[in-house]
Amino acid sequence: MKFNLKTLLYFPLIFFFLPAFTLNLTFLGGAYSVYPIFFLILYIALSVVFILKPKSFICKIKKVISSTPFKFYLIYVLVSILDSILLSVLGVASLGNTLRYILVHYILCIFPVFLYFIFIIDKYISYDNFIKIFTKLFYILMILGLIAYIGMFFNIKIIQSIFDFLANVRFIKFANIGYNGIASGYEAYGFPRLDCVFEEPSFYARFMFVFLPLIYSVATSKIKLYENRFINLFVKKTIIPLAWLNLILTQSPIYLILFFIITLLYFAKEIIVFVKRHILIFSSIFVFAILCGILIILNVNFEDTYLSRIITTVTSASFEDFVLAEPSLGGRIVCFINLFQIFLKHPFMGVGLGNLSDLMYHQLSASPVILTPEIYENMAVALQSKQKFVFNSNLFFADLAQYGFIIFGIFIFFHTQLKLTLNKIKTYNLSYNDQVYLKGLGWCWITLTIGYFYQFYMTLFEPLMVNILIITFIYRFLSRRQNEKNNIYR
Repeated sequence: MKFNLKTLLYFPLIFFFLPAFTLNLTFLGGAYSVYPIFFLILYIALSVVFILKPKSFICKIKKVISSTPFKFYLIYVLVSILDSILLSVLGVASLGNTLRYILVHYILCIFPVFLYFIFIIDKYISYDNFIKIFTKLFYILMILGLIAYIGMFFNIKIIQSIFDFLANVRFIKFANIGYNGIASGYEAYGFPRLDCVFEEPSFYARFMFVFLPLIYSVATSKIKLYENRFINLFVKKTIIPLAWLNLILTQSPIYLILFFIITLLYFAKEIIVFVKRHILIFSSIFVFAILCGILIILNVNFEDTYLSRIITTVTSASFEDFVLAEPSLGGRIVCFINLFQIFLKHPFMGVGLGNLSDLMYHQLSASPVILTPEIYENMAVALQSKQKFVFNSNLFFADLAQYGFIIFGIFIFFHTQLKLTLNKIKTYNLSYNDQVYLKGLGWCWITLTIGYFYQFYMTLFEPLMVNILIITFIYRFLSRRQNEKNNIYR
């Protein structure tokens, strides 16, 4: 029984790395309602652990809530629900949209993920093993990424078919609305854009970016991922280069820039020490690189290359030029501006859960800034298919518009408390492994914060897992401290 249960407990984590392998559940709210098989596996595993040990389950969840910042997140959710119900009663929001949002986002998505992983970590799977398994799965994902790109580059049908099956959400969404647009096989400048087992290349890049600091922390530590010395060394030495290679192959300029920035910040001390020790060599290389860069820029045409997207992102003369030249990032910024316009109209109570789609459609129709072709296309699809309008959003602007600044302030408080608690834990004597995890999680908190301003929202897999890892790490530390105190007074 233990072996079977242990095996089952690992399945949700495995399918966490297959976020675009989905079920078609249109009855939950429109043609776009497809849900990862990860959730089906999770519901089964969650039901099993609850049925086997209900008292233990409830007891641990209550302890985690009372002793960690997780309680502030629950307050944020409760107040947002009450706010939306009040807005529905007042006729400002749709009660149907509110109830559907609560069902789909909180009951079917966020709460099961939190409850499951918070319970099993350090109950059935130790924190150390969980991190090791996570890192191994991340490495396997990088290998799959290379295989997927080989299949795309050389047009190997069997490889493409396997990855299209593992990321079937690409086709289900478009098939449901009768849209004949591109569902896979993204290209840019004559080269494939790697999406691996994700819905889009940028989603794959986003996933890597969020967890990169944790991978850095584990890969550069003395923690053993494998007992075999050669395999352990090989994986730890190659996982970071593989992550960078996979990112470059996604051809996502914003995430390449963010990767570069977070890497410089993460290794800032090591870089400074290296420069000081080799100042003459470094200065010579730096000057030579600058001169070569100037010559290349003056003599090479980057118009039809991936680098032109990066150059455009940072050098556009006007907003209109930027939006037209870089429509993906430009489209997000256009949506952020219009979401902020909605917030300004409803600053205190927001517009309520599940009501942004309709309001955003009308807001974009009167947008104060130019719209991208993609936004026009999405608006036309929503009108023709009579489905909810899907637009680019992030947690910061979307939650401001949905809840108003007071309720959103509760979320900011929760998010801030996570970081403050991690900083406080730094002041204690920690085991070597805990120091490694603490550093990685602290930097993951930073990548998550950056993401909240760009592309992330709470129901994404990445924010959920980062918050779970931080919350369980805090609870683990506090539990150990409490046990130490109890032992002293015995």
